[in-house]
Amino acid sequence: MTIEEIVRQMLRASRWLWLHAEDYGMDQDRLYVCGHSAGGHLTAMMMAALWPVFDPRLPKDLWKGGLAISGLYDLRPLVHVDWLQPDLRLDEETALRLSPAFLPPATRAPVMTCVGGAESSEFKRQNALLAERWRGVFAGDIALPGREPLLGDGRARGPAERALSGRAAPDETRPMKQYLEPGRYIDSAHPQVAAFARAQARGADDRERAVALYYAVRDGIRYNPFLDFSDEAVFRASDVLAAGQGFCVGKAALLAACARAVGIPARVGFADVKNHLTTPALRARMGTDLFVYHGYTELFLAGRWVKATPAFNRELCERFRVRPLEFDGREDSIFHPFDEDNRRHMEYVRERGTFADVPAAEIQQAFREHYPPLYALGREAAKERFG
Repeated sequence: MTIEEIVRQMLRASRWLWLHAEDYGMDQDRLYVCGHSAGGHLTAMMMAALWPVFDPRLPKDLWKGGLAISGLYDLRPLVHVDWLQPDLRLDEETALRLSPAFLPPATRAPVMTCVGGAESSEFKRQNALLAERWRGVFAGDIALPGREPLLGDGRARGPAERALSGRAAPDETRPMKQYLEPGRYIDSAHPQVAAFARAQARGADDRERAVALYYAVRDGIRYNPFLDFSDEAVFRASDVLAAGQGFCVGKAALLAACARAVGIPARVGFADVKNHLTTPALRARMGTDLFVYHGYTELFLAGRWVKATPAFNRELCERFRVRPLEFDGREDSIFHPFDEDNRRHMEYVRERGTFADVPAAEIQQAFREHYPPLYALGREAAKERFG
């Protein structure tokens, strides 16, 4: 049985429990979830579940809180343990999709964690990773110095637990400064990017400056999906600024770079979305309305990460009769599900996580696989017109 199927079983079990809680003398409004090790992973997955999407009868806060004990929240290291694959059957894509650290919590319900002091460094990394990624709902960590929760100091670990070598993925172990440093694509130290950011970042505090930068990038850089995706310049902030146009990933990188240039921690995130109102020309080139690696920016404001999506400039939105996305620096700003005529517009179908810099090579590979005709246009893409 795969991990994915186990998660599905937990979703079905949670639904059954909520629907039948009163039959067994339980209060539907006081249900909490807790688990250890693999159960810690499942606890976090339940807290990330979109319950009304799974079943319209369910409330979005089905679980009122969660406690994850020595859990695994980033499954990617397990992909590289060959002898575990017959049991786990994980690939990079599935591991990322089933890693709660790279999924947003579904509600504001509190989540707590704990890990024993005698646990391996990898379990401690996993614990710290969830705390950082879920900062907005993280209610604290229960310290257990010198202990291995629920296992005791003398019990041998299971094979999946022993497989975690303690080597951490680079992005998750570096401190917050990684979201302030210039990157290869989020090149916040580039003179033109820095000058643009200083000129546009008007306001009395970080939130106001972030909002000003959002609108400067949203409306000052024209959205254009007909680009040469084999050219890494389309992913780099300074090149997008110089061109005055870009697609969602390039514009997200530019907003992140501008934020970093004025001292606001920023990173980029990605999701697969369905754009039901794509143009016939673009759909013909793509062969689908599924946009993989749609890019957005996350800005660290008032102690938490806030999503901002500067892709579609106002003029383009008005032409397509789509409400332009506003951003106030307090709430997430993601695409509206419907346009001004109440037609289905944008649908998020899969989160791909957040990154300190644009994973351009991964995105290029995904585009080659999903959109061969569009990717093959190369420089000829400039002859196409969007909108």
